[in-house]
Amino acid sequence: MKIQRNLSGIYFRQQNKETGKWENVCFEDCEEEKQLEILSKNENGFVERLAILLANTISRIGEELDIMSGGEE
Repeated sequence: MKIQRNLSGIYFRQQNKETGKWENVCFEDCEEEKQLEILSKNENGFVERLAILLANTISRIGEELDIMSGGEE
């Protein structure tokens, strides 16, 4: 499993492959297979809302750590 960082606060249920127990896991911490399952099962603007929430999380982290991409300015 990925390291559980719980940055976005967007939680889903995922079964831990190591313990077999069901856990609340943030979207970004889910295995890619679970992320694709979540995206394929939801509609009605879900993906758009998820993208906005994740963008806000990235922005917040950048602000808190005063970091930016090394791209051209």
